[in-house]
Amino acid sequence: MSSQQIYVSIQLGEETHKVGKLKFHQRGARQSASFEYNRDWLKHSKKFALDPALQLTLGAFHTTPDQILFGAIGDSAPDRSGRGLMRRAESMRAQSAREAAKSLSEADYL
Repeated sequence: MSSQQIYVSIQLGEETHKVGKLKFHQRGARQSASFEYNRDWLKHSKKFALDPALQLTLGAFHTTPDQILFGAIGDSAPDRSGRGLMRRAESMRAQSAREAAKSLSEADYL
């Protein structure tokens, strides 16, 4: 199983706030994620939940078996044409490096 960690932040006015950590997991073809809010974000006066499934509490939230990413986080990934551009760029990178192109995961698209 491989895992990647992605830091989630948000810009409110002039300030950038660390909202939490998304951990992306891949076991074979199966992809899933977990998310945990940053303690400082939970104390912030302008805090809000990123997704209805991500209540403003401590602890880790996990995607369901039929879900790879949480809705609001997945919405920040590129659309179909953007994904095609990214796959093409990976193919060109691999070709110039004379290696096989890697399959892009949902974490790569984020």
